[in-house]
Amino acid sequence: MKKQSFIQKRSLVGFLLILSLFVSIAPPQAYAEESQEVSCFDYYQFGSVQVNIATPSGIFSGTRADFPIVIKNNNDYPIINGAVYVKIFRKSGLGQSSIQKNGHDVVDQFVAAKEVTIAANSEITATLFWDVPAGMPTGDYQIAAFFLANNTFEILGLPFTDDITGATRDFKISGELSQRVSLSKGTVSVDGNTFMFAGMPPFVEKDKPVVIEYDLVSTFANPQKVTVKTTLYYWDASQEKKIIESETKEVAVSSNAPTHLSFTATDSSHPVYLLVVESDQNGVKSFLNIRFVRQEVNEPRVNFLALSSYPLKKGEPTSVFACLHNSGIDPVVSGSELQVTLRDSKSKEILGSFTYIGDVSGNVMARKIDITPSKDIFDVVLEAKLLHNGEIIDEISIPYGCTSILGASACPDSTSSSSYPYIIGGIFVLILAVLAFVGRGMLKPKVAGPLILVVVLAGLVLSQGLTQKASAVGELYGWYEG
Repeated sequence: MKKQSFIQKRSLVGFLLILSLFVSIAPPQAYAEESQEVSCFDYYQFGSVQVNIATPSGIFSGTRADFPIVIKNNNDYPIINGAVYVKIFRKSGLGQSSIQKNGHDVVDQFVAAKEVTIAANSEITATLFWDVPAGMPTGDYQIAAFFLANNTFEILGLPFTDDITGATRDFKISGELSQRVSLSKGTVSVDGNTFMFAGMPPFVEKDKPVVIEYDLVSTFANPQKVTVKTTLYYWDASQEKKIIESETKEVAVSSNAPTHLSFTATDSSHPVYLLVVESDQNGVKSFLNIRFVRQEVNEPRVNFLALSSYPLKKGEPTSVFACLHNSGIDPVVSGSELQVTLRDSKSKEILGSFTYIGDVSGNVMARKIDITPSKDIFDVVLEAKLLHNGEIIDEISIPYGCTSILGASACPDSTSSSSYPYIIGGIFVLILAVLAFVGRGMLKPKVAGPLILVVVLAGLVLSQGLTQKASAVGELYGWYEG
């Protein structure tokens, strides 16, 4: 009996040794250099993604307008989870001076496309849709397209402005309608001073409540009921997490006199704010995008984050770079910390990481590391945490998935690391079953050791043979109607 117990223990020890060898099998590690300061603009170029808009066919009130587009990525690296942001302008006849100060009136703005992934030096074609409200007045209009990488990094145009746009295309809306309710750009004031939409944002005191005033005007003969929504963001309106507060109210507006409205911003925890005012009269909208900056309030911001090339190739260095800046008006912001990590999406292995602690300048600066993998790697996730005075103020995750970037046919089969726990668990259960049979005399001890070895080796072969099933992604982008 003691001999049998000894054999069982020896078999178990042998199993654990073999299992530890099996579990330790992982993709070869890459190595990373210490981070170094570089120029952001050696890697990131504003305008390096272009959106070309074709001339639309006849557009009428109450119909859907189609705008064929081509999005081209001119970078040597892919763009991940991009978003196309659209503004529709009504071209005013107020004269060139007024246009230079405030641009055209914004009658709609929305995210027209999201989750847009484009391989390096590639392009995709698609169609933007805009449902033209039934009450939209006849006249001359313009569509403007902006592009954000990872739904947050400006790479074509600045969506929080009305004058720094990406691609534009003029068009006409045909019909016989002329009346409308709109927010008047020329009546906007911030902290008592006239606001110009095509100028620099005004500076306000660091903790003083800021009063924003504006008028709602109507050309209808009868009073109109209008819904007015005001939403205060920090920096821009690209993500819901940037909303500080929002309110909606119903107001009445007549043609005899404008309806005067105001909003008071009291939050003072960020340097830059954007107040978006939206009026809606039976589906016909008007927008104001009002930006202002608090003095003596500083905060670091990640301006861009990416890999310099994709996929990661065996023996070839790839740079992980991050651009950041002080979003306040001071030359530097102290108490800043940026943590950047690149992981294998499947094995969860850290391929490289760096942490920068120090001042962040008002001018865009950048840090990078070079990673040279010992094998080709196709699925990774790039993560970043930005801290200010010890508090996390932003977290970013960028998934580089082979099927979404290159297409399933171009992606190699690879072991699904998520299956490892199940394989190991199954092996462990089988080993326990073998030992139980030995303990009950149903299996000879001298057979147990070889049988355990066979079970482990079979599990190893099975794990190496598993391939991750690529889901059918169809098109590489997700469009929805604005």
